[in-house]
Order: sequence, then structure tokens, then C-alpha cells
Amino acid sequence: MAKEELCPICRQPAHFENSIIGLNNILITVTCERCGRFSTSPAGIHHGFWVDDARRYVLSSIVRNMSETGIIVNLADNDSCQRLMETHVIPDGPFERIDMLLEHVRRKSEGRYSDSIVLSLTQDYPLIYARDNRDFRFHLDKALELGLFEGHQILSDTEPREVRLSLTGWQRLAELKAHRSQSDQAFVAMWFDKSLDDAWENGFKPALKQTGYKPLRIDKEHFNDKICDRIVNEVRKSALLVADITGERSGVFFEAGLALGRGIPVIWTCRKDYAEKLKEHFDTRQYNHIIWSAASDLHSQLVDRIEATVGRGVAPTTPPLV
Repeated sequence: MAKEELCPICRQPAHFENSIIGLNNILITVTCERCGRFSTSPAGIHHGFWVDDARRYVLSSIVRNMSETGIIVNLADNDSCQRLMETHVIPDGPFERIDMLLEHVRRKSEGRYSDSIVLSLTQDYPLIYARDNRDFRFHLDKALELGLFEGHQILSDTEPREVRLSLTGWQRLAELKAHRSQSDQAFVAMWFDKSLDDAWENGFKPALKQTGYKPLRIDKEHFNDKICDRIVNEVRKSALLVADITGERSGVFFEAGLALGRGIPVIWTCRKDYAEKLKEHFDTRQYNHIIWSAASDLHSQLVDRIEATVGRGVAPTTPPLV
């Protein structure tokens, strides 16, 4: 039964619902208008999450954006919060935040071009990693000045605003999509464990090459940049992201959420022995996962899924495995 308490992230009223996972393991699902939907433990509720107040908006933004893309994060304790934040890079500059806002309005419009959606300045600012409602208002004002939205000038920092994508806004989204479609890169987000080496060499890599994509696994690359910055840049440049949640690595879910938030197609995969653990740390059950048991099985399913849902890429293809 749902009850109301304070959100352990932003400390505003939120709804809590308990469920039992396994033997005496209580999972608490929190629904917060500002932070979105996430799960935690009784200890997380009782003790709260130790996050510096100056960076609390970052945790709220990560969780809200993942929730908006259908990924329910389990913040069981402080360690899980810190791991999530360590994999994160704050969007750089106002233009990137405005693009995120455009993508959000597009998702909520669900293809009905004439529809308007309501944005709450007090609850929706985590959508673009804004620090507060005034920061959110600044970005929305600038988007209106650029003609990306149709709406009225904002008169206060608290009133909700009804906005609709303008033709200029739709044109910007088309430009972003066209830029991605010119890419032949497929980012593979996965656990860098030796137990998955065969899946990489004989599953992910040949399947992506066969369907016209150049597979990128970040630990196989050599670079001098900060790892988080490089991940974000490579995800943005990709036409497709494959997220294998075997091992339940927090970075995989962040990279998938980053892609989904920017309109990049994501294909979910999971090794069969981990499939039963899908809801223990991150809940992605609403997505159709490829459940695989061997590299050959993964290869054939991944080829079929790409061709059926995303389409072939633009890179030269390799012949299918015999």
C-alpha cells in the first residue's frame, strides 16, 4: 500500500510502496514528481543518501532522466549512489541542455505534432540537469527566444508552462537524427569481465559488423581523455547502442539512459543466468531483452533484432558466420 514520506534525494513529499524481493528483502519503490521513479531499501529511507547538497541536483537529474527513459534505478545505499554519480558527466553548456529539453518534449508528444505539454518549473528542472527552477527557466526562455518552442514568455519561476515544438524545433530534432544516421558506430555497453570475452569476439562484434556497424567497446580503445568524458562523447556519436546488463554494471545503465535520452536506439541483451536478476538493482523489464546463453545464440538474435527494429548501418558489412 502506498504512503507518503519525504523523497530521500530531494526531500520533498513522495509516494512509497513496499514489495518483498526474495527472502525478507524489502524493496521500496519511490515515486517523486521531481526525481521520478526509483527503488531503495529501508536503510536508504531511514538514513538517507549522503550527497553534498551542492551536487544533490546531479543525483536527482540522473535518476529522473533514467526514469523518463524507463530505467528504474535501485539506490540501495550510499555506495550505489556514489557509483552511479562516478559514471556521470554533467551536460556541457546551454545548447546541449536545450537539445535534451527538445527530446523530452518530443517523447511526451508521442508523434502528435500539434500537441502541447506542460512543463513544471519547480518539478521538471532535473530533466536538463538544471540546478533549480531559475536555471531551468533560463534554458526554457532561451529555447523560446530561438523559436524552438511555441509558447508564451515565462512570467515567474514557479508557474507551469504549456509549450509545443515549433517547426524550427522539429527541424533541430531532424538535424540531430540526421547526424546520428550518418554514423556507422555502434557503442557496446557491457561488463568488461573475461567471462564475456567470447560473447564479444563471437557475438557482439561480428553481429554488428554483419549488419553494417563498427562496434566500439570503450575498454578496447586507447585515448588520453577522462574516461567519463570519452564515454559521453562516443555515445553521442553513435547510431546505435547495445546494452548488455549481464553483471548489472551501473555504467551500462547510465550509458543506455544517456542514449535513450538523446533519441539513440538501444538494444538490450542479457546472459540467461542473469535474467532473473533484472529487478534487483536496475529495473528494465519493460524493454524487450535478447536473452542469450552462448555467443552463437547472441550473434543470431542480435542480427535479427537489429534488422527488424533499427535497420542496417552504413559501414561495409562482413559476410555472415557459417
